[in-house]
Amino acid sequence: MSLEIDKTKIESIKLLEKFINSMGNSSESFRYFKSRSISAINNHLCTVLLMDNNEPIGYGHLDKEENDIWFGIAIVQGFLGSGNGTIIIQYLINKANDLKLPEIKLSVDANNLTAIKLYTKHGFVKNHEQNGVFFFSRKMIQ
Repeated sequence: MSLEIDKTKIESIKLLEKFINSMGNSSESFRYFKSRSISAINNHLCTVLLMDNNEPIGYGHLDKEENDIWFGIAIVQGFLGSGNGTIIIQYLINKANDLKLPEIKLSVDANNLTAIKLYTKHGFVKNHEQNGVFFFSRKMIQ
């Protein structure tokens, strides 16, 4: 079940904190909250958690940074490889279409082949590489 975060509700923020604290090794490839406080979600157009038995197991966002919308997802380590990434990607792509966004972007470590395959499967195209990081974008339906 996907649960869109309500930034104004403390319960939502606590669930997000719980997800961040339970990421395990997944935090090595998804470093978003290592360099930002949780208040970064105030810039998000959408923040979503994927829940399993009332536990947050996945996270996704559409983060507005100037004229760009950055897409990001993370799955708790023990729940990788079960289609959870696809669930969040589809949710965020649908949300981006609902918001009539022209394009969404993402960055991923060049050695994260599983994520790269998943992003490519969902229509993201590699634009360039810088310092071991690939930058992808996806044009949205207008």
